[in-house]
Amino acid sequence: APSPPTSSSGLFLCPICATSSSHIAYGPCLHPTCADCAHRLRTLYNNPACPYCKLALPAALAMPLPALPAAEPPQQPAGTTSGDAAAARPEGAGGAAAAAAEA
Repeated sequence: APSPPTSSSGLFLCPICATSSSHIAYGPCLHPTCADCAHRLRTLYNNPACPYCKLALPAALAMPLPALPAAEPPQQPAGTTSGDAAAARPEGAGGAAAAAAEA
């Protein structure tokens, strides 16, 4: 499924009410709305259909947005240290001069 639209703050941007939300709701058709719109449509307006495709939705799942993964530093190959990696560079990539400078 395509990722839902997000605002500049990283929150879900609801295409129905145009507000940012930290909770998203899906039905079996996987069309996203904010949890507030899903609740309003189902309870206040007695309309359990998807606002996009009009599929009758016996249930809708509302959940918090997953946290974005933190950027991880690059991994070094097992069994090497930063000095080993510098010494293993080819001559054109710094080679012995770079290794001597790091030592």
